[in-house]
Amino acid sequence: MTSPPSAVAPGPPRRWWEWRSWPLRVQLVVVVDLLVLLALVISAFATNVILERSLTQRVDDRLAEQARVFALRGTPGVNGPSGPGPRQLPSEFFVQWYDAQGYAVARLADPQLDSADYPELPDEITPADGGPGDPMTVESADGTTRWRVVYAESEDGTVAVALDIDDVAATMTQLRWIETLIALVVLAALAAVSWAVVRAALRPLSRVEHTAEAIAGGDLTARVPDDLDPRTEVGALSASLNTMLARIEDAVRTREEAARDARESEDRMRRFVADASHELRTPLTSIRGFAELYGRGGAADEATTDRFMARIEQEATRMGVLVEDLLLLARLDQQRPLRRELVDLREIACDAAEDIAVTNPDRPVAGPERDGVPVPVIGDEDRLRQVVGNLVGNVLVHTPEGTVLRIEVEPRTDRAVLVVADDGPGMTTEQSGRAFERFYRADPSRNRADGGSGLGLAIVSALVAGHGGEVAIDTAPGDGTSVTVTLPLVERPPAG
Repeated sequence: MTSPPSAVAPGPPRRWWEWRSWPLRVQLVVVVDLLVLLALVISAFATNVILERSLTQRVDDRLAEQARVFALRGTPGVNGPSGPGPRQLPSEFFVQWYDAQGYAVARLADPQLDSADYPELPDEITPADGGPGDPMTVESADGTTRWRVVYAESEDGTVAVALDIDDVAATMTQLRWIETLIALVVLAALAAVSWAVVRAALRPLSRVEHTAEAIAGGDLTARVPDDLDPRTEVGALSASLNTMLARIEDAVRTREEAARDARESEDRMRRFVADASHELRTPLTSIRGFAELYGRGGAADEATTDRFMARIEQEATRMGVLVEDLLLLARLDQQRPLRRELVDLREIACDAAEDIAVTNPDRPVAGPERDGVPVPVIGDEDRLRQVVGNLVGNVLVHTPEGTVLRIEVEPRTDRAVLVVADDGPGMTTEQSGRAFERFYRADPSRNRADGGSGLGLAIVSALVAGHGGEVAIDTAPGDGTSVTVTLPLVERPPAG
């Protein structure tokens, strides 16, 4: 069941930098990577701060320890041999002594250290330059080296001890490079893994998308595969979508079937009106023709006049029967209720067989026994007699003289079965398929006077349906015809 696809106007062009224009899987991967990147940056920042403080604290502890040692030894040249010499100084330290007035009086440094790399310490210190025990950071004279400095009081002044902290800076720089490299690797791996996971998780949504495209293309039978767990969001969405699509398909099919039925009903009504007009036109034309002929003096004598009047009466009678049949079919189409009374179908069949024996003594008839088992049904007796009469009349009209007519009636379980059969020429499959159509004649070569109006079996079908029954025809060329009527069987109430 398909419908023409609707035209969808293209939307405005989307730019790649617009977030809403990105596919959902790309958005999810980008969001995950950004969150992880933020976590890595925060973690790296905290690690750098903590590690740098830890390394700096270790340097400060060493400086404080060395400062106490140098403070106890005093200023070189003042305390004699107890003052440290260059050989006693650890190579990485720089020491400068100040007298009690704050002037620099001596310094010790690694002999291999260039003077431009010395820490830039003041030649005269004041309280603003730092107090004992307060570490600070200074640069070298040429600005290429950073030193950590701590001041300590000695017996004759102040001593400043400095330690090169470029190793700390180098360690931190190396750590940042390592963190950056690790972050890039982690982000790349995470992007690949998250892309694969998101793509696998959203693959069912692609099925939904393809199904929606198929539906938009007119294929209302398309469905989302139902192999998903309905407890998941996508599974629940797929199940709901399939339910909605099934209802849409049913609604469209119902609408199309209703439209088709309406067209077929309209076509049938159009054919019915055309056929009825044609059938009525024939007797009307005959009546008018004989009347005009009589009016022009065409009846030369009384015998001719009587013949004209007889033909007019005959055509009027046939037209009246046709009108009655049409009115009956119209009432049945409107589903007007029929009389409801207890009727013995066996009696009706026996009466029909006896009528044939009287009116057509040359026609062999095999009818049911009148003293057989009653076959009670609820219905309109006159209309049921019309059903049997039409079936019998159809055999009399459409079979050659001498054709055996059989009428059978019997109860079967909860159904009353009436069979009217003959061993005549039978009908083709096409003819039997249209036998119950209105105004259909299996033998169009017959004239209307002999072949009837073509409404007999149509009336049979409508009357049987009005009694809640069914009618079927079984025939083949050369094998005769058998029409079977089944009606609801009822139990005859006890007498008296």
